Amino acid sequence: MDNRIVFFIRNRPQGCDAIEIAREARRSFIGYPMWRRGVDPLAAGFRDALASPLCDDTEWATIAGHIEGPWRRAYSANRNLALAAVPGSITMIPRPDRGVVYAGRVEAFEVVDRPDWGDKYLALRRENGLPVDDTVSHLGDVVQGWRVDDWVELPFPSIPAWIRKSFFGRATGGRIWPMPEFGLDPVPEIDALIRQAAPTLRPCTERDEIERRLLARVSPSTFEHMVVGLLQLAQPDLVWEHVGGSGDGGVDGLGSTTDGSVKAVLQCKWKHDGGQIAMENAPADGRKRYLAVLLAPDDLECDAGTQILDRNWVVDHLLEFPQCPWSRSLRIGAT
Repeated sequence: MDNRIVFFIRNRPQGCDAIEIAREARRSFIGYPMWRRGVDPLAAGFRDALASPLCDDTEWATIAGHIEGPWRRAYSANRNLALAAVPGSITMIPRPDRGVVYAGRVEAFEVVDRPDWGDKYLALRRENGLPVDDTVSHLGDVVQGWRVDDWVELPFPSIPAWIRKSFFGRATGGRIWPMPEFGLDPVPEIDALIRQAAPTLRPCTERDEIERRLLARVSPSTFEHMVVGLLQLAQPDLVWEHVGGSGDGGVDGLGSTTDGSVKAVLQCKWKHDGGQIAMENAPADGRKRYLAVLLAPDDLECDAGTQILDRNWVVDHLLEFPQCPWSRSLRIGAT
């Protein structure tokens, strides 16, 4: 049984982008060090001053017992991740601004007593105008984490969209969970990319391959724009507009006549785990209602009066409209 996991860590401790230090040291730094009371790390070393996430349950409970609130949740999350990331697991550092994701295979979790990169990290903070008022605290952010075999630079768009979407949010890191009900597992996906086994994107008309490309390359926000664009091509008499955003009331697209009269409402869900869906704020005035879902069980049901646009619908329309920008970017079609 393969018990490896895939997870990401941002490696931006207290606002400092430590990516070059992480790459040079072949480390992914976890941050949130849990200090033992009354131990001086500069004298004793960080291994004695910190409670490793891998310590036994009794020791962990004794040290964590006096901590409450969000700090305790962060420590527990670190511990769970460290325990789950067995050797051979894959850790990633996303850098969308560089257009890449750095990926490496875990060799071990370590707490380093006196890191060779400590002075370089403190200098980096100073160069970036970040506070260095407590050197011990800052060094504590870069002494515990995973040693990796090597860092492989992966193009950001090559990371499957269902994995990539986890990179966007406030979390400083987290596990990428498989979705066995849909046959999705991050370990072989990222493993193949590290081994440079990703298939070249060639013109394609096979439905299974088109579905694979949709799940691999279409993010939730892109999915909304794609469905609006396909509806525009399928319903040229209406003017379709994407309206998703904060305060949208669950509506992602509107289809209207040229005089502005709304005739259709669209809601999109990139993934739905099951059960009947009641379309949010569904109009009761005879307007057409659509619910687009990319990833959902076959027995998906919706409230009466709503038409479901499932993955088959998306594939049909991408094949029907090869001039669609998304058909072109996914290389769907004979040429």
